[in-house]
Amino acid sequence: MKSRVAAAGLILGAGLAVTAAVPAAAAASVRIIYTNSTSVLTCQKALYEVTGNKVVQDVQNGCPVRVWLYQGTGGSGPSYCISPRTSRVPPAQFRQPKSIFVSANTAGCTPA
Repeated sequence: MKSRVAAAGLILGAGLAVTAAVPAAAAASVRIIYTNSTSVLTCQKALYEVTGNKVVQDVQNGCPVRVWLYQGTGGSGPSYCISPRTSRVPPAQFRQPKSIFVSANTAGCTPA
């Protein structure tokens, strides 16, 4: 089964892995762990639209920048921030994001 997250014409592949810490393999990427797949995003500033009704189990942010999960498309609606180089299980209301934004902001999220 493949997970699709599209941005600037990119379709990213899928796999499955779950871990509490940001693994060394994720050092230069953001791994979005869904129930049945994984999407790997680059650390470059970009907005990704999430296709389908995927449920996020974990976000492994190996990038030096913030990652945002948005309830709406196009980076709209309520959002949840994941600090640089951290792994988080998002709260229930952010586990089915419609868009994901990899920012250029290197500051940690508040509250952390």
